Amino acid sequence: PKGPFLMGSDDASPVEGPQHTVDLPAYAIGRFPITNQEFANFLWDTGKVAAKVLGWHGNEPPEDKLCHPVTGVTWYEALAYCQWLEEKSKRPYRLPNERQWEQAVRGTDGRLYSWGNEWQDDRCNTGGVITAVDAFDPQTPYGCCDMVGNAREWTLSNRGSDMDAPDRQFAYPWKADRRNKPDEPSTTW
Repeated sequence: PKGPFLMGSDDASPVEGPQHTVDLPAYAIGRFPITNQEFANFLWDTGKVAAKVLGWHGNEPPEDKLCHPVTGVTWYEALAYCQWLEEKSKRPYRLPNERQWEQAVRGTDGRLYSWGNEWQDDRCNTGGVITAVDAFDPQTPYGCCDMVGNAREWTLSNRGSDMDAPDRQFAYPWKADRRNKPDEPSTTW
């Protein structure tokens, strides 16, 4: 829903602070990450070839991993997938920006984890072996699954030239600026 939410954290790493209020318009986000099967459909339909890093047999994902989140996809491939999905469905699709993703995970009240402020081992996959996107019950206030642990996810937002910390112009508190532009140079994280 549209409205304010608490973004960032004063207690976590310094790159996530300070915690501050951000006002968002209404938006929709997928309940699950894109699966191997969904990404394979994109590759088959567009004639693109699966990168070797996916570990597939050509453009075929492993049969026992069809419902697992696709991993090893570049940011540009994720953008291309969204564009393809928009063309196929005639509905708008894009990667969520950082503030949309964070609100979808944490809700509006500034909680540390999607389920509250205390860590719960049984709420997500942190074991290192990727699991299916529906292996755990919904984790978020909005019914989203697999947004904590398991596989890393792309957002539209840029961090700058350093993977470990945002460039000064992209640091918190959040600002509506170039950080959500998909045409940044390829040296930008």
